[in-house]
Amino acid sequence: MFALLSAASGFAQDNQALWNQAMSQFKAEQYLQAIDSFSQYAARVPNEPSAPYNIGMAYYNLKQYDNAIPQYQRAMGLKSPWPEANYYIAMSHYGMKRYSDALPYFKEATRLKGDYASAYIYMGNTLDYLGQYNEAIAAYVRASELTPNDAQVFYELGVAHDRQKNNKAAIEAYERCIALDPNYANALNNLGIMYEGANREDDALTMFRRAAKAGHSTGSAQYEVGRLLIKKHKYDDAIPSLLEAARLRPDHAWTRIELGVAYNATKKYEEAINALNEAIRLEPSNADAYLNLGNSYYNQNKYNDAIPHYKKAAELSPNWEFAHWYLADAYLDSGQNDLAENSYNRVLAINSKNASAVFGLGVVYVGRNDLAQAREQKIKLDLLDAGLAAKLQKRIDAAKPN
Repeated sequence: MFALLSAASGFAQDNQALWNQAMSQFKAEQYLQAIDSFSQYAARVPNEPSAPYNIGMAYYNLKQYDNAIPQYQRAMGLKSPWPEANYYIAMSHYGMKRYSDALPYFKEATRLKGDYASAYIYMGNTLDYLGQYNEAIAAYVRASELTPNDAQVFYELGVAHDRQKNNKAAIEAYERCIALDPNYANALNNLGIMYEGANREDDALTMFRRAAKAGHSTGSAQYEVGRLLIKKHKYDDAIPSLLEAARLRPDHAWTRIELGVAYNATKKYEEAINALNEAIRLEPSNADAYLNLGNSYYNQNKYNDAIPHYKKAAELSPNWEFAHWYLADAYLDSGQNDLAENSYNRVLAINSKNASAVFGLGVVYVGRNDLAQAREQKIKLDLLDAGLAAKLQKRIDAAKPN
């Protein structure tokens, strides 16, 4: 409910009774009845600006913004200048996402009332939606000067700086926001993103955890906690956060992929397969989902079951080195040496310094007893990975020459 205006005193008693009835109806949130009563009052007292203004407020609270605007305009015709009427015309346009129409009224409201903090905030939002980020920042800065203890102002300022890639200023604004409101979940989440971008992963993890604890409801904070824990190889710790993220954001494929990674790492392969199949259902063209599903089978030595998923990952991302590499390993381990050779050569076409692919190719040649070709791979490995070179040499030495 928004503030009403009182009518001027001194009217006839029956008019005052009608006015009081309208006010009581409005305060009881009986907006349609209030509109009728205020309209009757306006018919009796046509020069009283508070009646159409209050009709506008009733329509505004009903979210009937198109009906609210002409009432505010009628009120301004009876009383001018009027910053609040300009503000609510702007807010009505804003409510209908007509930001270009809203902007001049916000500007007029702040011109008429230089300390109108809420008008500056929503003017900043409007400018942000219109892509006028520097002007939005100026509006938020003014709002922060007027209300220096309002966490929302600093949050919006942080968002505006973030859009302009003013990372340092964005971090300062978000930090000011959470200093004022330690449980401002969106600011905590955004600050986590900013910290990670500044290579402050431990600080980022702390912010994401705080955002999740503060009730961040989109699932993104919970997802980021899980993802960062996976980067730290804390797979068991990651799983509960990712499960919560999946509950909050059931249509997010990457949450299922990260769950699959964590389950694979903890050898919970059935759970991994379920999570990754769900990721594929949500996002059928996601190569990472197929690659990790292949890993679920490969890690159980089910190489033939892994191969179709690695192939699909390679089809979806033809220049992805890892997809061809893992496919080559699965072919090799399943005894399909010709296909393994083709895939290892595809890996080396993408990255000629992939030592594992050179080693795998050498193993293929040893399996064929083509020791001359195997030795060529060993020479290449001498420059890339001494450990793998030594392993390949042992296989060569163990082979029986033709």
